Amino acid sequence: MATKQLKAYFNKVGLLYHSPHKFRHGHIHYRLKRSKNVADYKTVSQNVMHSSMNITDYLYPNMNENEVQNRIQNL
Repeated sequence: MATKQLKAYFNKVGLLYHSPHKFRHGHIHYRLKRSKNVADYKTVSQNVMHSSMNITDYLYPNMNENEVQNRIQNL
């Protein structure tokens, strides 16, 4: 049912269809990349029902070394 609704939605807005799993995966990466602090990161983790932030961090290492360095410099 969710897959059918998602296909209909993507078709309606003119986007290429992605499975619910890929849609969720993309959402997590998008939100983590825009997290500004630990509270934001924790919110994403809880929103996708991971039992801990460690799981989110393990499954979605979203920043490369340059991004980490840029964030550290901008603290």
